[in-house]
Amino acid sequence: MLTIANFISLSRIVLVPVIIFFMVHDAWNLALFIFIAAALTDLLDGFVARRSKTPSKFGKILDPLADKILLCSVMIAMLVLHDYLRPILYFLLCKELLLLAGGAYLWCRHKKFIAPSKLSRFVAILEICFVLFMFAIRLNIFPASEFIFNLFIFLLIFNVLFSV
Repeated sequence: MLTIANFISLSRIVLVPVIIFFMVHDAWNLALFIFIAAALTDLLDGFVARRSKTPSKFGKILDPLADKILLCSVMIAMLVLHDYLRPILYFLLCKELLLLAGGAYLWCRHKKFIAPSKLSRFVAILEICFVLFMFAIRLNIFPASEFIFNLFIFLLIFNVLFSV
């Protein structure tokens, strides 16, 4: 059964090709706006599910999957279209794809689903912030500074140690 929260999660997936379209057509400001809207649906779907008391098993799988699809797709597009911080993007993308593959294996082979922890949700927020940082660099909202670069290096180390 699809709930309102599930439709909100699905909307995040539907917005991915729109974001990529605008990135490819050099409309980074529109891509950023839609990415922010998609990222906010991540907060909204859980809130709606809890508020309406309609959490579902499908939603518990769909929500993190929609997050992975959004982040991985935008990271791949940035790798192709944007040179800055390429090693970090490769690292985050590989980590996300490994987690996705591991989750798919556990589900298909053992019918087990590991719900995201609070810490992994925090790391997902950090990754969204990193993608926003990449958009900001691309749009020249602020120049890439050494401080911010070092902050993201620290966050990546934190990500590796605690996101699994």
